[in-house]
Amino acid sequence: MSAGDLKSGLARLVQDLAREPGPGTWTRAPLFELLGARCRRDEETHSNILAWLLDPNGSHGLGAWFLTELLSRVFVRDPGPLDHICVCREVEEEPEKADVMVTTDSWRLVIENKIDGGEDMDEAGRGQTERYVERWPGSYCIYLTPHGGPAASKEFRPVHYRLVREILDNIDAPGAVGAFLHEFANHIAWDLEK
Repeated sequence: MSAGDLKSGLARLVQDLAREPGPGTWTRAPLFELLGARCRRDEETHSNILAWLLDPNGSHGLGAWFLTELLSRVFVRDPGPLDHICVCREVEEEPEKADVMVTTDSWRLVIENKIDGGEDMDEAGRGQTERYVERWPGSYCIYLTPHGGPAASKEFRPVHYRLVREILDNIDAPGAVGAFLHEFANHIAWDLEK
């Protein structure tokens, strides 16, 4: 493939991504297809996207919409005031390392994200999520997987990636952000739900 062919192909991809997709329009996600199999199944990539979506101050311009939707659908609660909100990735408090954590002055959300069904048990037979509950008691806890399987701790609500896609299907974001979110929703449908 020549440099001209590559440049032309990337220009067409950018045009395709910039088109306003209609809700529920499922096509193969070219962006995640181009990024390759490793990216499509990479837990860190997915956790980074989730943290970005959960941050009301994120560059997506959606405010707290995604965070509010997720909390209301999983825990049937309004998050209340979002003063002093902090969204972090790979939060470490030895030996724990939560994938995504959202904290405010009044509550905490801990998300353990497993793309390829990683084990929730350590060598001693204790679950990673059980240790999280001990480390961060009283937190809202989500165990996010492609198939909604249970965590070792019953405090963690099992959540299927389909719920993330359903929330994304209801976001009306214009331009590049809307195109990216549509691509992410397509990726979930094609690569994580199948």
